[in-house]
Amino acid sequence: YWLSLRPYITPDSASTSVSASATIRRYFSSPEHYFSVRVGAGYSPELLNTQTTTGSSSKAFYGLKSQSVNIGYQRPLSKRWFVNGNVTVGRQEPLLAIGEYTVNTAASLSVKYRYR
Repeated sequence: YWLSLRPYITPDSASTSVSASATIRRYFSSPEHYFSVRVGAGYSPELLNTQTTTGSSSKAFYGLKSQSVNIGYQRPLSKRWFVNGNVTVGRQEPLLAIGEYTVNTAASLSVKYRYR
């Protein structure tokens, strides 16, 4: 097994973004044959400038949140060929719809060749 916890802290002059990612990977017959799960969550302050029709303006910071889960699998087909698949589901809070979330999904399937 391989466990990883990665914090990401990005300071700014007005506020700080904070997020983290945790991964667990289960290896099978070789280092190239594994199943993994990664979860992540974060908080990012965003500045929203607004201006009314009368000319007045305001600035406000909003803390936008996001979460994601990724499941991946890789298997060797031979000494040089590998197949890899990933599925990710995430949700994030858009700046103009605070408190609501959009869901994003992605999937990939790749074949890799090692040249050594």
